[in-house]
Amino acid sequence: MIAGIFTLNSCKKKTVTPQLATTPLYDTLGWFAMGGTGPIVMGDGTKMISDPDNSGQMIQAGRLAIRTVVKQAIGVIAGDTSLAVYFPTLLAEVKAGNTTGFSKLLKNFTDLVQQAVSGQKGLYTGLSMVAAHNHATNPRFGSDQNPTSDSS
Repeated sequence: MIAGIFTLNSCKKKTVTPQLATTPLYDTLGWFAMGGTGPIVMGDGTKMISDPDNSGQMIQAGRLAIRTVVKQAIGVIAGDTSLAVYFPTLLAEVKAGNTTGFSKLLKNFTDLVQQAVSGQKGLYTGLSMVAAHNHATNPRFGSDQNPTSDSS
């Protein structure tokens, strides 16, 4: 009977939580998002912290740092008249108080940068950069007058 218990226990599968991929850059971003004190520790990028923009939700510290930079970059792009011509739909929505498109762009752009910086796979599932920046394949980008970012 005792031998049977040991046999069953040894066959029991153990649940192992895989470590998320991280890089020194992603860990540095996480360290910075957590206040930037003390030494940088491997895994700081993937450490879950409170999301200041979404009450009650958690976010990877590295992702928070990236999202903060991306959000600022989108604001700079929107304020640049030579670039704003490529985002008429988004700018009109935001001006009307509809931030759904902005939120989607922020998520997609953050996913893209996080995937590139952290080494985590499968985060960005949006359009290719060529398709995303072509009015023919993405009507939210550009216009008939400015159909691609290469058309200026």
